[in-house]
Amino acid sequence: MNGKEHCKILLVEDTLTQAMLFQHMLEKQGFQVKIARSAQKALEQIALEKPDAVLSDINMPEMSGYELCQKIKSDDTTCDITVVLLTAGLAPETIFDCIKSGADELALKGMKDDEFINLLKGGLSRNIEVMPDSSKISLTIQDNGTSRTFETSSQSIVRLLLSVYAITCKLQQG
Repeated sequence: MNGKEHCKILLVEDTLTQAMLFQHMLEKQGFQVKIARSAQKALEQIALEKPDAVLSDINMPEMSGYELCQKIKSDDTTCDITVVLLTAGLAPETIFDCIKSGADELALKGMKDDEFINLLKGGLSRNIEVMPDSSKISLTIQDNGTSRTFETSSQSIVRLLLSVYAITCKLQQG
C-alpha cells in the first residue's frame, strides 16, 4: 500500500459526529472511506470488502479497538490490513496495549487535520521487511511493580515505534 490517495479506509468510530469529521477530512485528501459504528460492524464490512487500512477508535462499547485489531491480525485473510488505532493520549498503558494488540500504527485524536493526514500517509506508506528468523519476539514490560509478557512480531514493534516517534516529534514542534 502506498499511503496515498485512493486508499480504501474503514473508519471504526461509534460517535457519529467524530466519524463524520474524520470521514470528511480523509475524503478531502482522496481517501475512500467507509464507516462502521462498532467493531462487530467493522468485521462484517471487512468480510464483504477488504479495505487497505482500518482506522479505529480504541474506546468503543462491546468490543474495543484493541480487540478488533487482534481479530483482524489473527485471521490469515485479513492480517495484512494496516490497523491504525486512534487515541486521545500516549499513556504507557495505551502504547503497551497497542503493541499487544498487533496494531501497525497509532494516531492521536485532536491533531490538526494536515498533521494528522501527514502522519497517517507516512504510516500507511511504511514498508518494513523482517528477516524470517526474527519475525516473532517475546517482550516483558515492567512498570510500577507489574510485569507483563507477550509475544508479537518485530515488524509490529518497529512500525509502532516509528508511529510513536512521529507523533512525539509533531508534539515537540508545538
